[in-house]
Amino acid sequence: DEHRALVHTNRLRIVLARPGEDIVALAQRNRSILDPAANALLNGLLGNEIFQGGELMKVIRQED
Repeated sequence: DEHRALVHTNRLRIVLARPGEDIVALAQRNRSILDPAANALLNGLLGNEIFQGGELMKVIRQED
């Protein structure tokens, strides 16, 4: 059905950061629909942090 193809669901997912990764790389790797500033805000960050690895981070991604 053509209308079903237009319906998308945004989901909040909890993901693990990798060592040396920043919020931009984490968001790209996890297909976040938010821009880097919004991703940082969602996680209570400034946006310039480099992760040690293993931190639990929130991302919002579109899933069909």
